[in-house]
Amino acid sequence: MLIVSLIITGTINITYAQESQVVPKDQINNRLRTFSQESKSVDLNEKTIKSLEQRIKRGELLDSEKEYSKPISVKEYTEDSKLVIEERFDDGSFILTEVTDHDSLMEEYEQFLEKNKSRSNWTSFISNSGTVVNSTSYHTTINGAKVRKSHGAYWAGFSFDYSTYRQGNSKIHRVYGAQSVAGGGTMSLSSPRIIQGTATITTPARAEMDFTFSGYGGVGSYSGVVGITAGNNHGSGGIYTY
Repeated sequence: MLIVSLIITGTINITYAQESQVVPKDQINNRLRTFSQESKSVDLNEKTIKSLEQRIKRGELLDSEKEYSKPISVKEYTEDSKLVIEERFDDGSFILTEVTDHDSLMEEYEQFLEKNKSRSNWTSFISNSGTVVNSTSYHTTINGAKVRKSHGAYWAGFSFDYSTYRQGNSKIHRVYGAQSVAGGGTMSLSSPRIIQGTATITTPARAEMDFTFSGYGGVGSYSGVVGITAGNNHGSGGIYTY
């Protein structure tokens, strides 16, 4: 049985059977702020938003924050030069995983070259999704590509450099720049690591980072992974995420 009582000191007291946990009000507010920002990227109706906000105010975990929750729907789309995978859960909460979309970034790059074709010394193209540092008839190298996984009230991600080849296997060169936001809790991150640097005809290149969110006041925790693969088309091609 769950009993919730408001304490004058500005905390929410959450009692699970005979075990009492206290979540500071400022941390509840931090979770609400992070959720409000992250939910702007998802099509949620006002009723769902208010319902999820009430769960956060009661100190509860959303379904998207529970390790064994299964999404009721998954959709994939591109937006702002990012490949987005959106998982939705029964309570309306979400997991949103975003990664630099190779094809969209290259379209931007080609448009950039067309507009600046008189400036032949301009070889790099910088965008929010990554920097095209080299693109020839043989290969393309992208630095500063990004992957990010959001569970609504917290997120984690990292940056990476990779290359694709016209007649060769894609490579992940470097992973770095781990980042996170943990509304109402703390986030523990492993260092981003390359699992397989070069794709083969049967296996893509792969890199990933582990993360663990721990909510203040013993609300709960979630351990997950955010990762990328390159060369999903028999060793060639751009980036996918998980």
